[in-house]
Amino acid sequence: MQPQSHNRESRYLLAPDVILLPLADGTAQLVDLDGSFFSLSETAAQMLKEALETSEPETVQRIAANYHADLDRFHADLTALLRTLRNKGLIRRRVDRLVQPRLRGVLALAISYPLLRIAVMLHHGRLKVMALLTLARLSFALAGWARTVEAWQKCLKGGHPPSNTIKREQLIDTIESATRRSAAGLPSIACKERALTCWFLLHSAGISARLVMGVRPAPFSSHCWCEVDDGIVADSPEQCHSYTPVICYDGK
Repeated sequence: MQPQSHNRESRYLLAPDVILLPLADGTAQLVDLDGSFFSLSETAAQMLKEALETSEPETVQRIAANYHADLDRFHADLTALLRTLRNKGLIRRRVDRLVQPRLRGVLALAISYPLLRIAVMLHHGRLKVMALLTLARLSFALAGWARTVEAWQKCLKGGHPPSNTIKREQLIDTIESATRRSAAGLPSIACKERALTCWFLLHSAGISARLVMGVRPAPFSSHCWCEVDDGIVADSPEQCHSYTPVICYDGK
């Protein structure tokens, strides 16, 4: 029996910080922007894609028809898959209350706004960079990737663009050098903190920059970097170019 029309809407959504990344072989990866991954077989990837687009009964019917398989078996498999992904925080039901994500967003902004204002007023360049790197690390740990970036975007105030090309290049070099030296001297500072700090400082100096998150399928990993025009700032271009960008942030 076909599902009624009012049941055709999917009950499920990806969690706020999660991307579904299809791979060339038909499998897929669920990528949590905070750094974790979950591999899906070809069949599981098809089931999840359908479940995100339509109702569970219709998903079961479509997938079972494709495989000429038993409806009850596929319904049990789909239920188990969705339960596992929901328990891992990778998907959510449309009716779920998003109290915790909202609180984490408020927390990220509450942490970032006053401390960013203090950090940008510091006159010592390296001390400023170290403060921003430390703040980025704290905010990622407490609020996660997406909410930290969103909070820093809201706190971002663009500066005046450099008056000439030479001054612009000098500013980029200064920010890059200070970030590299400071990151090397602090524990637990990784690509995300380094890239976010560069991105924030560049925009604050009036230089348009992009904050990029990329992934690499085999072995599956992620990397984050900052770009200005066609150049990579404070990171290895060869390493960054080995990743495929999946999300990019400009300024506001």
